[in-house]
Amino acid sequence: MKTTVLLFHIQDRTRLHALKKIAMLMKIRVKVVDKKDYLQPVGYLAGIKELEAQYMVYEGEELEEEMMVMAGFTNNQIDEWISSMRKAKLAKINYKAILTPMNITWTSLQLYKELKQEHEQMMQMHLQQTQ
Repeated sequence: MKTTVLLFHIQDRTRLHALKKIAMLMKIRVKVVDKKDYLQPVGYLAGIKELEAQYMVYEGEELEEEMMVMAGFTNNQIDEWISSMRKAKLAKINYKAILTPMNITWTSLQLYKELKQEHEQMMQMHLQQTQ
């Protein structure tokens, strides 16, 4: 599998262009995922040949927040990607994940729901620590 970043619901064209530029410099493939593909396994979207496409088209609501999935990244590449986003002064993407054997077959919607729950728990913990 080629190192790939999946981008979901990136509305700002300038931001999307900046993310694509970072990916190009790092020789990382970018796939901007269309809403209609939200029922596909994220592993399939990342280019894993063993996973088959689902013949369903998502017609529901758009994600509330941006989401990013990093597939095939090394630890150093993850660090470099996040660092490059900071250097480019891009706002962070709160819902981000690494493609794992556990989430490889999840749909984008399942992954988003999980990341949203994790993010809300982290925000609550942070709030409790600052009180």
